[in-house]
Amino acid sequence: MKQTPIKYGIITGAAIVLYLLLFYSADKSNLFNPLVFWASLLIPMVGMVIATRKVRESQGDEISKKEAIQASFLTWVLAMVIFHLFIFIMFNYVDNGLIDMQKEMLEKAADQKINREDLEMTLGSVFFRMAFMLIPGFLFSYMIASFLKNK
Repeated sequence: MKQTPIKYGIITGAAIVLYLLLFYSADKSNLFNPLVFWASLLIPMVGMVIATRKVRESQGDEISKKEAIQASFLTWVLAMVIFHLFIFIMFNYVDNGLIDMQKEMLEKAADQKINREDLEMTLGSVFFRMAFMLIPGFLFSYMIASFLKNK
């Protein structure tokens, strides 16, 4: 059972990275488009459902709510680790100018001065963002488990 969520977590994380790279290659500013970001959250939700259904199939088409939460949440966690690792590498090593682009867009939207240091992708800030994303991940896991459980 444990291999299935790991497999789909890695696949889902890679799918998010490819999705974002597609938009990045079209126009760098797309990475900061809220629609692109929020749409990228659909990818792990699909991965969570598929992983949970695969686990259920491997167990004779039966799964408890606890098992379904575990399978879907592990998929989410792995996908978020890959996603945040990608963001860290992208902002720090691939294109450091993304921070300046984000700063300009935020200053324009908020009509106030923003410190560049506040936007830098440090290991601590990326880890905090990843940890924060565990909250909606658990909520999504609970919802998915509620629909897919049958035991």
